[in-house]
Amino acid sequence: MVGLTKKGKVISAKSDSGVKTLRQLEPGVDTPACTAVSAGAWHVLGITEGGGLVAWAVSDCEEAKASVAPFIPIPVGAMPIVHMGGGALASAATVAVGAPRRWSFAGASHGRMRVTHASAGTVHSLLALSDGSVYVAGIKASQRFSRNMGISTLYIKDVQQIKLPVRSKQVLHAEACGSDLCCVVTDGGVVCWADEQKAYSSTDRSWSAEYAPVPRHVKELDKVAIKQIAVSDAYAMCAALAADGRIFLWCIKLSEKSWPAAWLNPQVAAVAPGAISIGWSCKDLYVCMPGGSTPADIKLCAARPEQ
Repeated sequence: MVGLTKKGKVISAKSDSGVKTLRQLEPGVDTPACTAVSAGAWHVLGITEGGGLVAWAVSDCEEAKASVAPFIPIPVGAMPIVHMGGGALASAATVAVGAPRRWSFAGASHGRMRVTHASAGTVHSLLALSDGSVYVAGIKASQRFSRNMGISTLYIKDVQQIKLPVRSKQVLHAEACGSDLCCVVTDGGVVCWADEQKAYSSTDRSWSAEYAPVPRHVKELDKVAIKQIAVSDAYAMCAALAADGRIFLWCIKLSEKSWPAAWLNPQVAAVAPGAISIGWSCKDLYVCMPGGSTPADIKLCAARPEQ
């Protein structure tokens, strides 16, 4: 988990074998305070007052190192930048757990471009800029299996731009989840995608794939005013809360082969007038309602014909 104090301090909380650890994450030298944060399984993202992006690894595992590898280390006082880890990530300069890294994107140094949204998945990051462009980092590229060494995983080190199938000048919402799930709401429509793993090859000891997502325009929501989106790794499910209280559900991809393709299309699952926000906990969707509300205020819609 991650949160912001009233003074803009970033506080991270992580549980390891039942032991919870609180840590204040420093933004680094000459870095403005953060105004928004997002927590993944192994890393934290923060948007600064100047529209920059700061990333921290919150564990010493390979996944944590991979999640921040695409970003550039930021000095913290007299703390030296060192190399940590080995294998494929040995060339990635990084600092100790909790040390900041920044995203160096075009236009950042002159203030012409700003990060407007940042969402952290398990390892990957979904990023949006003020011109409406969208980027992804930290996607799994290959995995090698060994009886003696266990599983060795390589991650894409670069930040990749995603070409959206809609014309947009502004990203309104962005949400990442799991290892590859992404959904954005733009002024041109709702778009979602997962890792299609094109050029996929595998053996009994390894697999590799080229990250080639195919973003899908969710046209059924074109005329719906979206207040919030939420993505769950369970069944790759996405929920959208409309301004009028309608809650739409659909699958970003069909994680279960037996599921009909109709689940790729959103339908109204419930109506919650006045709903403030929504959030997933695995397979359960929670709705935050105004004070004084009762469960009777949320109207469930009929079950989908395809169950």
